[in-house]
Amino acid sequence: MLNFHEKYSSKFKPWLISLSTGLYVLYMFLVMAMPNSLNIAFVAYDHLSPETLNQLSSLFFWANFLFLLPVGVLVDRFSTRKMLLLGFAIMVLGMFIFSLSTDFICLFIGRFLMGVGGAFSFIVALRMSAQWLKVENLGLITGILTALGFIGGAFAQLPLQWSLSFMGLSKTLWALTFFGVLIWVYFFFVEHDNDWKKTKTYSMEGVKLALLKPSNYLVGIYAGLLSQPIFILGGLLGISFLKNNYHFSLIDAGLATSLIFIGGIVGTPLIGLISDKFKRPKLLMIIGSLLTLLTLISAVMLSSKLSLFLAFFFLGITTSTQALSYPIVYAQNPHNAQGTASSIISLCAMGITGIVELFITHLALMPTLLILVGSTFILSLIIYFFSHKTYMS
Repeated sequence: MLNFHEKYSSKFKPWLISLSTGLYVLYMFLVMAMPNSLNIAFVAYDHLSPETLNQLSSLFFWANFLFLLPVGVLVDRFSTRKMLLLGFAIMVLGMFIFSLSTDFICLFIGRFLMGVGGAFSFIVALRMSAQWLKVENLGLITGILTALGFIGGAFAQLPLQWSLSFMGLSKTLWALTFFGVLIWVYFFFVEHDNDWKKTKTYSMEGVKLALLKPSNYLVGIYAGLLSQPIFILGGLLGISFLKNNYHFSLIDAGLATSLIFIGGIVGTPLIGLISDKFKRPKLLMIIGSLLTLLTLISAVMLSSKLSLFLAFFFLGITTSTQALSYPIVYAQNPHNAQGTASSIISLCAMGITGIVELFITHLALMPTLLILVGSTFILSLIIYFFSHKTYMS
């Protein structure tokens, strides 16, 4: 019985530790997306104008963008467990300060710290998973982590609005803070490094190699470009686009855009599982970008409500291949530079999103998306034929 228990525990433990880090990604997406719901409640306060609220919302992304690369280097240098606990503690501290008062200084500091803590999330989650699981499983675990992020973003919408209706703003914020504290305590007891002192050797040469490796940036740009239909149609302009061009009601437009995220929740683990089974993520990246392009063309040509619902759902699935960028850079970089390499992916994705959001309101929406995704398809061909060859090809 003891041998059976030990065998079962040794098989289950790596997956428990790896999947548990998904709570970090879920919480990060939750606090990142919560202004969509909270801004309605903040409007009641005279000193918080819509412009001020937009600045607070964007502060998360600026802090995240600024700290992604330093965090990647730190994760390569120090214990992943310590970095996970530190990063999540910073995020919860930000949530705590944000909950203290509606004073702008508290909101500003709290929101900035949330962004700093959020920079650790995906990097430490993948790093911990890479310690405990075989590299052949990284496609699946990356897909699951991404799906959990989508779920966190979904909780920041209607469920958070319900909480505001029943409990009010202050109690809702404190509930989110308490939820974060519980997750941190869980991490403290569950998350552990896998022989970190024996396997982890920091080298500045490895970091320089990751920073100077062109394929890391190519894969990062791919992830950033293919994510744009999700960010633009799912989170920025999708509802207004459907209302103005297809005369959707507000409820129908909201349902259509939410189907993108549901497609992502289904698609990311599925794509990761297929990638791990056939060991051809770069080929899947080509297929994903091509199918995304064809889906966008279909969305332009279709007019019925049901067909657009299906197109938006399928868009969430096809864009899921962007999550394969992380296992690819893990396979193509030395062990002591994988944190830095994965931070480059996130840095490219955040940078491209910031640039596109600056100009998208001045451009024709669908033609712009078609150009971006068409560029992604060409880029995926370049990655497939010219980047470093590993079994992750």
